[in-house]
Amino acid sequence: QHSNLGQTFSLAALLTVAALSFHYLFEGFAIGLLPDATSTWIVYAAISVHKYEISFVV
Repeated sequence: QHSNLGQTFSLAALLTVAALSFHYLFEGFAIGLLPDATSTWIVYAAISVHKYEISFVV
């Protein structure tokens, strides 16, 4: 019974890391595919605020 509990937490941790990695990959695409510097800085600022908010959740 206790060994299943440890496996559940390991799976939850693995899925959390995978989901955040996937999320950050698309944030990188969002910045990298912008056509001009102004748009890049605006999206960079928005993503920075988003990461700041997420730091309190995770």
